[in-house]
Amino acid sequence: MTFSDYWLKGWTSGTCGCSSSLGCACWRSSSPCSQFVAYCIESGSISQIDVSGAILIRLIATAGEQSTLYLDSSLSFLQQQALVAAFTGRMGGKLANLARLAPIQLPPKLAPIQACRHQQESFIGIGNLFQKTNLKAIPFECQS
Repeated sequence: MTFSDYWLKGWTSGTCGCSSSLGCACWRSSSPCSQFVAYCIESGSISQIDVSGAILIRLIATAGEQSTLYLDSSLSFLQQQALVAAFTGRMGGKLANLARLAPIQLPPKLAPIQACRHQQESFIGIGNLFQKTNLKAIPFECQS
């Protein structure tokens, strides 16, 4: 299936190995830091496929060169394919710009992902892989 457009609204949160927030200088330096960015889509669609409620996390390692996209295992196959197309940059827009920050994209993985937000703070977890609390939740909205 070919995916052509997206509109997404929700919140994002993340951190890096140096324990800074999303504005960390590791994004722009060659220091060996691992980061993650979580996207919690409250409402949205990709080529008319409803992705409301979807949660995905991009883990970035090796000084920002490699990334792995983790998708919540509760998503349907069609939702998974649509989200991968958008978040790997194949559909253009802001998400394509973000995908270029980690040029080596490893194959996406499915995992049970937990995320919740209370006011401006969030909790993010990928199964037994990791859990982070007290993260700043930042609203986002983007479209292609």
